[in-house]
Amino acid sequence: MLRLVSRRYYMLKFVRPGQVWWSVPEGAVMCRTRWQPIYRKRQQRWLLLIAGVGCIIFQGYRHTNGSQIPDAYNRTAGPAIAPMKPTVPAGSMPVPTLPAVKTPTATTASPVTLQAYYKVGNPGGATINQIMPQLELSNTGKSSVDLSEVTIRYWYMLDIQQPQSYWCDYAAVGCANISGSFVSLSSLRSKANTYLEIRFTNGAGNLAPGANSGEIQNRFNKDDWSNYQQAHDYSYEGSATTFTVSTRITVYYKGTLVWGSEPDGLT
Repeated sequence: MLRLVSRRYYMLKFVRPGQVWWSVPEGAVMCRTRWQPIYRKRQQRWLLLIAGVGCIIFQGYRHTNGSQIPDAYNRTAGPAIAPMKPTVPAGSMPVPTLPAVKTPTATTASPVTLQAYYKVGNPGGATINQIMPQLELSNTGKSSVDLSEVTIRYWYMLDIQQPQSYWCDYAAVGCANISGSFVSLSSLRSKANTYLEIRFTNGAGNLAPGANSGEIQNRFNKDDWSNYQQAHDYSYEGSATTFTVSTRITVYYKGTLVWGSEPDGLT
């Protein structure tokens, strides 16, 4: 932006890509949007003014901030100063190089690995009116397991289909956090046509890696209190009078078998 305020003209030279010569009088106002050296010729000398963002008033050799231009910037006349060469071709813009973005690697959750321990609760007789499987769970994996996602099955043979009742006599996680239900199989399996399914509530909490659930004392009976023949049951082990690892007690996490072997189906 230039405003003519006098008929006295001096030559200003702007050093930038492509020389531009303007005739500017004293008292003119020049506004710039970036730093750029300006030379003013007077009495056969070039006077270098340092122009920056803002405006310069060419009056008494002062910037608008009032600072006197030092004599060190005076120079004798000489050959024309070569214009600055652009580093970027006209009409083009440099494309910034962005740093490579690392794609996060998905981490796979550790598989759930549980182990079941079994102990017969009423040793000494296979024919009895109450079945008392005592169970423990051990977390052999590397991640904590939510017990509310875990179920346990005890497989057995029910000679006559009739109502049954389940009882929790004791549980380290609290019997209030344990429930049992009976499921009849649609087809007969080896030594099993029914299973007792043990479930945990949210109150049972999580089973940490390497931890044990503690003892769970289960008991169930027929509502008419008639006898069971445990010798015919798949999960029954009469010799297990202390807690023993048993693959005939099956354990499931979110409905998927993670421990033990189910009884074979019969064809």
